[in-house]
Amino acid sequence: METWLRLPLFHAPQSYHLALTDALLQSAADRPPLLYWQVAEPAAVVIGISQKLSDLDMAACQKAGLAIYRRAAGGTAVLVGPDLLSLDVILPPGYPLAGRDIVEAYRWFGDLWAETLQGLGLAARAIPPAEAHAPRTRQALEQAGRLEHLLRQSCYGAFSPYEIGVNGRKVLGLDQVRRRVGFLFQAGLLLRWDAGQVASLLAAEPEERPALAAGLRERAAGLDELIERPMPPYEIISQFETRLQRRYTVGWQEMNVSTQLDTVARAYERERYESLAPETAADERSQQGE
Repeated sequence: METWLRLPLFHAPQSYHLALTDALLQSAADRPPLLYWQVAEPAAVVIGISQKLSDLDMAACQKAGLAIYRRAAGGTAVLVGPDLLSLDVILPPGYPLAGRDIVEAYRWFGDLWAETLQGLGLAARAIPPAEAHAPRTRQALEQAGRLEHLLRQSCYGAFSPYEIGVNGRKVLGLDQVRRRVGFLFQAGLLLRWDAGQVASLLAAEPEERPALAAGLRERAAGLDELIERPMPPYEIISQFETRLQRRYTVGWQEMNVSTQLDTVARAYERERYESLAPETAADERSQQGE
């Protein structure tokens, strides 16, 4: 039986989560695969590596007190915080589950999440590539126009391959980072989906926001809406880990963040993850006494 490591559910500022993930990925060759469960506190906005800041309403983000960070993976904006349960899976170089094809590499991860949510009583399924890519033809996007463009500035406004839908609505998004030092697979599960709040943070005209919020509400859903009983994160985590353990015959070893690893993460946090919202960054430095 192979042993994997796991960091128990960790609440921290998003800047630290991003930095710790960087540190863990950089040292992936030194350890077995690991799971890193996380919730951001306080809430923040995270954009994809190539996404433009102009896709966000910077004034609205600042008014809401939300820091803005850029992640190493692609994709579009995500509102992180208590309404989103995130998981990083970090694999060492050459690990078989990383695969070779960047799209098919998601399949095992998406399938596990689909099974996990099915175990919670949801009609969840991983969206196959052909279905996810169908609306992306140039002609379709041109015909869809401005609203479709706005919807796609939010990660949960459209499906990518092997992301998870329930009755046509997205509940879980995926991304990945592939480097020589190792592989990172990330998932974000909506515990609650506030379409109106997300719409207010995107760079839309005031008259566009009602349709944008309605579209986001149609395209995504949180577990609080789909499951009648409260669903604590620890139950979801247990369901996912049990299925991974059974499918791949792995055992678990708890991992703690060592002083050395924390030092590296803190350095990365200072160097790489200052908020892109200037006023918010200044407020954070003031609160930290810098």
